[in-house]
Amino acid sequence: MIQLILLLIIRKTGYVAPRQIAQFLSKLKKTGLLNSQTLAVYYFFYTERASTITYIAEELDLDDSSTYRVIKPLIKHGLIKKLGKIKAAPGGGPKPIIYGVPEALPEDIAKAGEREMKRVTPGYEFARKMSQLILDEYLPNRMNSSNEIKYIEVAKFVGRNYPLYHGGFDKGGAIEITCRYLHEQGIKVWR
Repeated sequence: MIQLILLLIIRKTGYVAPRQIAQFLSKLKKTGLLNSQTLAVYYFFYTERASTITYIAEELDLDDSSTYRVIKPLIKHGLIKKLGKIKAAPGGGPKPIIYGVPEALPEDIAKAGEREMKRVTPGYEFARKMSQLILDEYLPNRMNSSNEIKYIEVAKFVGRNYPLYHGGFDKGGAIEITCRYLHEQGIKVWR
C-alpha cells in the first residue's frame, strides 16, 4: 500500500520529493489509522488541498458517512481542518463545509467551492454532458482538426440538445459553459 501511495505522489508531482513523501507518511502514521481509506482520503487532500466531503466521497467511491469517519481523526490530529462553508447552498438546504490541509491557500478553497457548485448545479451538469458528447461523438467524425471547433458549431450542437437536457442555464449560458469545459479539455474554440 505504501508503495502505491509513493507511486501516486510521484505520478501527480512528476518528481520524487523525499522530504514531502516522508512528511506525508509520518503525519498519517501519527493518526494510528494507516488504512486504505485514510490513505486515499488524505492523499486526495494532499493533492487537491481543499474539498467537501460529498465531492471526496464521489471521487473515491465512498459514502459520505465513511468519508466523514475518516476525516474526523485527521481533524483531531491537525492534518485536516475546517476551512469554511460555501456561501450559498444550491437549491437551499445546508451549506456544504470545505475541509482542507492547513497549508491550503484561498485559491484552493475557491476551487473546492467551484467544484462543489458544478457538482450540484444542473446547468453545469448539462454543459459537461454537452462538452463530453462533442468530444466523443462530434469531433471524431469531422474531416478537419479534432482539437479545434468553431463557436457556431458548439452553439448549433448545444441548441439541438438544449430542449432534451437543459436545466439551470439559458441557452447562451449553456453554450458558454460548454465552451469553457471544452477549453479545459484542450480544445480550441474559435469565436
